[in-house]
Amino acid sequence: MKHKLLSFFVGSMILSSVAFAQEKKVSGRVTGADGKPLVGVTIAVQGSNIATQTDANGKYSLSVPVGKVMVFRYVGHSDKTIIVKDGQSLFNVSLEDQNTALDEVVVVAYGTAKKESVTGSVTSVSAKDIEKRPVTNAFAALEGSAAGIQLNNTSGMPGAEPSIRIRGFSSLNGSNDPLYVVDGVPFGGNISDINPNDVESISVLKDASSSALYGSRASNGVIIITTKKGKAGRSQVNVSTDQGFYSRGIAEYSRVNDRQFMEAMWMGYRNNLLTSSSTKYPTTQSANDEASKSLVSNYLKLNIYDKDDDKLFDANGKLVSDAQIKSGYRDDLDWFSEVDRIGHRQNYNIDGNTATDKAKVFYSTGYLDEKGYIKNSGLKRFTGRLNAELQAKNWFKYGFNLAGSHQISDRISGSTDDAGSFTNPFNYARSIAPIYPIHLHNPDGTYALDALGDKQFDNGESTRLQYVGRHTIWENELNSDQTIRNTVNGRGFLEFKFLKDFTFTLNGDLNLRNSERRTYNNAVIGDGNGQGRAARNIYRYKNYTLQQLLSWNKDFGKHHVDVLAGHENYSDNWSYLYGYKTDETFAGKTDMVNFTKITSLYDYQEDYRVESFLSRARYNYDGKYFAEASFRRDGSSRFSPENRWGNFWSLGGSWIVSKEDFFKDALRVVNDLKVRASYGEVGNDESANKYAHLALYDIDQNANMAALYKKQNASPDLIWETSSSFSAAIETRLFQRANLSFEYFNKQSQNLIFDVNLPLSAGATSTSSAVSTITRNIGSMSNRGFELTFDVDVLKGDGWKWNIGANATWLTNKILALPEENRENGIIT
Repeated sequence: MKHKLLSFFVGSMILSSVAFAQEKKVSGRVTGADGKPLVGVTIAVQGSNIATQTDANGKYSLSVPVGKVMVFRYVGHSDKTIIVKDGQSLFNVSLEDQNTALDEVVVVAYGTAKKESVTGSVTSVSAKDIEKRPVTNAFAALEGSAAGIQLNNTSGMPGAEPSIRIRGFSSLNGSNDPLYVVDGVPFGGNISDINPNDVESISVLKDASSSALYGSRASNGVIIITTKKGKAGRSQVNVSTDQGFYSRGIAEYSRVNDRQFMEAMWMGYRNNLLTSSSTKYPTTQSANDEASKSLVSNYLKLNIYDKDDDKLFDANGKLVSDAQIKSGYRDDLDWFSEVDRIGHRQNYNIDGNTATDKAKVFYSTGYLDEKGYIKNSGLKRFTGRLNAELQAKNWFKYGFNLAGSHQISDRISGSTDDAGSFTNPFNYARSIAPIYPIHLHNPDGTYALDALGDKQFDNGESTRLQYVGRHTIWENELNSDQTIRNTVNGRGFLEFKFLKDFTFTLNGDLNLRNSERRTYNNAVIGDGNGQGRAARNIYRYKNYTLQQLLSWNKDFGKHHVDVLAGHENYSDNWSYLYGYKTDETFAGKTDMVNFTKITSLYDYQEDYRVESFLSRARYNYDGKYFAEASFRRDGSSRFSPENRWGNFWSLGGSWIVSKEDFFKDALRVVNDLKVRASYGEVGNDESANKYAHLALYDIDQNANMAALYKKQNASPDLIWETSSSFSAAIETRLFQRANLSFEYFNKQSQNLIFDVNLPLSAGATSTSSAVSTITRNIGSMSNRGFELTFDVDVLKGDGWKWNIGANATWLTNKILALPEENRENGIIT
């Protein structure tokens, strides 16, 4: 027995010695092409979980089994592989700069990929591109940076969310906004709450092949934001600030001057006399005389000239040449000077990062103060972020992202809701006649001052024919419209590696937003005239996402396979409270307690859920031929149980022609050449309201008793809007200096959702009532076009280059089918 135990002990020692001899510690230094050390280079051992990063001096060390392959990877540089051989422990490596855009690593759906392997249409913007522009919203960096992307600032107000369209419109009644994804998880908050300084990269997925894995919410494309993480090397803290001034980017429309206006009014007034009072003014001369005599007193109401009312016009209706504007009026007719101003922006950021072999941490805080170019508009935003990753074991990693923001925005009433409204200051200043002053004046043109010697605004009751009782500048000074928003976003993940080639990831994301809009209309002029009024709009948002993802990566010689399968839950809850009171007690006090009469008070909430199953398979052979397929099944609470689930999929392939042997002779001119094509189908449920499949009733009162009335017909047959997309592209690099790509795309959208009128025979008593309509899948439309992107390194030097680029998009949006007309007369399907 003792002999057996001793034999086992000696055998174990021998096996341990053999195992120990098979693994050795290696070290070295990694530099760039210029010989300078590279910080944060990832060194990974193929087929294992062994990995590390270089320190601030570009040095590294790790234990590697003999015969294994070490892979050195660094952003902007080509990968390098080295086989660890017995007898060598020092490996100094120099990484070459990437000379090809195909080596670039981009963020795609549920992961990353080299651009050469991407079979769909993906555009990316890096942190360096964002830092070049002093933007409030990170998406502003996309403007002009990529073909097929259109950004519009819908209101011009500081902090306003831009309208983003990717390759046109996919729906007529629903949202055409893309899906936003932050750090791998669909994001339900406001993008303006994210500090651009925290963004590492932005990827735009433009076609079905690249976005189909996001299923029902990807019909308008996907924008993926990746925030910064800790980087290897010395801990560091960065402080940055920028300040600037800005003004309107579009010049004002040309308008008639005071003389042109007076003569046009004379002509219109004269013609009206001839047509509507022909008996009293039977001849042109009699109408001319009356127009010259009574235009001001009967119509315009105000004469700003140094001539009497009946001496302003000659016999042909022209303003007499020596008529001059009275001196008191001359400097009081420019409404724009009192509406706009030079905006001022100041931005302060502090961020830092630290990293070891086991942990990476990034933290930041920021403050933005932006005064808009419209008076009394502005934005103040405070942001904070903490991102952390910890490698607890070789097989287990976990981390979290925590971000918050506090935002106060002041805006001008009417400026965001209706650009044509007279409450919009620009529309008011543009539309008011050029003879009406801002302030009250005495008959001699001097200012009419109040008891304190101050100028008085003119409400137009006795001096104007238009906008009587309104005054955009006066209202802007007395009214207020402020929104206060607080947000908290938290994400956590657990990552397990097992059986060598498998990775299981759990992701959880929670987004909370509280927003309160405080509106006040004064009791002196405008909508609150006579009593004053105040309103509160209080919003509460809560949404969360849970993901379970299993991936498998395997190399078989020149074959590489990458498979992903997962499950995802998304839940969104929105509650709303509205209160509206009138009859203020103390002038200018905006708190609700200052008002005595409750005019309106109501609240409601909505819930929305999506459950999804997803899968993707990617294959490449020898880094030349790539194929990808994805499938997703979504169930949406917007549809009836019978029609709740939709299937969405994509297929794509690409070929790196420049890696073929027959292409070697052309490499001096065409350094890279890639062709790709893809087809896929995605869905959209945003056109349907959150309870579209149900009949809805509202509560009211009749004779002081509760009553129910129908407000929506049920639409149980409603199904998903779907978009089928095909795209094909050629991407190339020329003379190691220029990049050129050309892409064709064709997207067909079917089953578009519309509200259509029911025939009167169906029981609808009025075509304008809510129950006279029903929601149906009826319409279809197409988007097709071309994209061209080009950039060239004009000059290159040691560590710098001058690159210029341009892109163009040709797009045709065509509506193919709409609801039939005259449904109320009996046409119904």
